[in-house]
Amino acid sequence: TILANINKNVLLKDMEVYKKSLEKGANLVLSGFFETDIAELKAKAENLGLKYEESYTSNQWAALHFTN
Repeated sequence: TILANINKNVLLKDMEVYKKSLEKGANLVLSGFFETDIAELKAKAENLGLKYEESYTSNQWAALHFTN
């Protein structure tokens, strides 16, 4: 499992590294960004082959859960 709690721009920049570091079936949880950033982060992750599992939101903050 990788948990990355960083701003959107860093998450987008480093997502390929996270993907390469995950074993098959492993979890990637991204957080530290706004609800308005969900679509962009989700699209990048899915483009890299990660499977979207669920999202969490609270007070305009968000987290995304993917599996490899």
